[in-house]
Amino acid sequence: MKSALFVFLVLFLCISSANSQSSNIQSEAYPNQSYVHDNSDFATLWRQHLEARKNGNLQLFNHLRDRLLREFPERFSGNQFTESKPSANIESSIQPPFNGDWGAGDYIVNNAPAYLPPANNTQAGLDLEVDSLGNKYVAYISANRDTLRIMKSTDQGVTWAYILSINPGGTTKWHSFDFFIADSASTFKLGFAAARTSTVSAFDGELYWMVCDANGAGLNVVQISTTPSGGGHINPSIVADSYYWSYGLTYWYVAYQHVNSGTGVGIGLRAALTNNGGNAWIQDTVRNSFNDFNIDIDYRHGASYDSIYVVFTNDLTASNPNLRLQRIALGNFGTATAWTQYNVQATSDPEVDPEIAVNRQTNEMACMWTQTTGGIKKVNYNYSAETGAYWPNLGTIANFPNDCDRGRIECSEQQGAYRISYVSKGSTADTVIYTSAFTLPPTSRTVVTTNINANTTTSPDVSGFRTGVGAYGGGVVFVGAQQNRIFYDGSNVSPVVGINNNGSGIPKNFSLSQNYPNPFNPETKINFTIPQAAFVTISIYNTLGQIVAQLVSQDMNAGYYTYDFNASDLTSGIYFYRITAGEFSETKKMMLIK
Repeated sequence: MKSALFVFLVLFLCISSANSQSSNIQSEAYPNQSYVHDNSDFATLWRQHLEARKNGNLQLFNHLRDRLLREFPERFSGNQFTESKPSANIESSIQPPFNGDWGAGDYIVNNAPAYLPPANNTQAGLDLEVDSLGNKYVAYISANRDTLRIMKSTDQGVTWAYILSINPGGTTKWHSFDFFIADSASTFKLGFAAARTSTVSAFDGELYWMVCDANGAGLNVVQISTTPSGGGHINPSIVADSYYWSYGLTYWYVAYQHVNSGTGVGIGLRAALTNNGGNAWIQDTVRNSFNDFNIDIDYRHGASYDSIYVVFTNDLTASNPNLRLQRIALGNFGTATAWTQYNVQATSDPEVDPEIAVNRQTNEMACMWTQTTGGIKKVNYNYSAETGAYWPNLGTIANFPNDCDRGRIECSEQQGAYRISYVSKGSTADTVIYTSAFTLPPTSRTVVTTNINANTTTSPDVSGFRTGVGAYGGGVVFVGAQQNRIFYDGSNVSPVVGINNNGSGIPKNFSLSQNYPNPFNPETKINFTIPQAAFVTISIYNTLGQIVAQLVSQDMNAGYYTYDFNASDLTSGIYFYRITAGEFSETKKMMLIK
């Protein structure tokens, strides 16, 4: 009898445990959405403050903002005076059906190695942004995590220069960051949300907001919130609403992961916003208790609404991470009102690496993520129009026999076109793919890399931009494998096949170096330098003085260049190569042996 009772008790406990786990999963996926309207003094004043911004009443906006700070200081965080805070430094295999290479080449942004982020945070180490003038900015964390570097190009990505390098402070290390440009009425501010930790392996992240001018000057640094004992703030995402407002009325929004500092496991998802240029931040809890990661945040504004959206991955079941999205009206941010949760996808497959993009022109929203179906990784999307049902348009961007992942989606504020990049996995190498469309799904694809393999962990990043009235372009930045260098390729750059700008500054003289190797079969490199902008030609001649190959014939900026010459179409023998640049010319001999 006792044995039977024991068996019954064990079965009862197992069923109870299973039901409890099922209940937890159900609660996580579809939490209680009961709506609580906060009519407290803070919430009322906060909504009045937002209404003043909506009406463009700057005087009332500033008055109510000051009242909020004065009457409710406990609602705000932010510390500009932390010790040792961050500061400015001085300083080919392609899976079918893809063909070709976008722009016929890839420009080197920087030869320095970049940080390779972990598998669950592949977007943490590299970011591309473009302002409305077409200037491009690349930010990345250095390989040793000692520096957050910002590069800028004013010539469509052909040449790049440092504008700022940010030291994390003391002996700390950068952990993760995100980057956004507040672009408002020709006022450009580069904003960063960045987490630093005590060591490379730690998770005790301190979260900072940093902003500077478009030339890298005037860096301002504020710690967004105090890091609690035993916790850390890492993996942030940042956006600003400057498209709709002057910079004086612009808010910045940050979402980030609150983790256990010992294990790095998430214990909450947080969001913060600043209404006074980053000096003070209002905090809100998006979700508690769950390990939420792969975070992205965006803002959506219409005639009758202001809303914040946070998309993320949750791994309540470790083998089946799932996509979630939370929304809150801006007027309810920081109040007792809970966020509303949506399930963007409608399958039971694992989903990771979500990103959200709001089309400022149409107020349509798109979300994209990697989904594993039948053991194959695919890049999927969903989108919602301004009105009507949320997320009814599920589809696929990349659905091929090989794995495709590490997707990024962006919708430039000034043009409303979705720009997408992702990685197609090959048997021996990875390939970066670009696609774009005004309405999803896109109908074409462009290969970004042919001779340079994509890095196996870092996600490429993508951006769109205007190059003139009615003229648009897109660009992708990525980390190359082996070399671990950062490259840029775009639709509006036309590099000569095989030519690379080595990004080493401005030379003092014109020069043409001896090709190497020499003799060669069939590939060799030709180095040359241009100290000032000039029209450059490089030609290959046979011993009869006839031109057998024209390597370069175009205007070029000052720089150090390498041409990768492939002579597979030529026969063995002696050849001469000649450069002409302005009044400079020089000829050297090479030998091809097959």
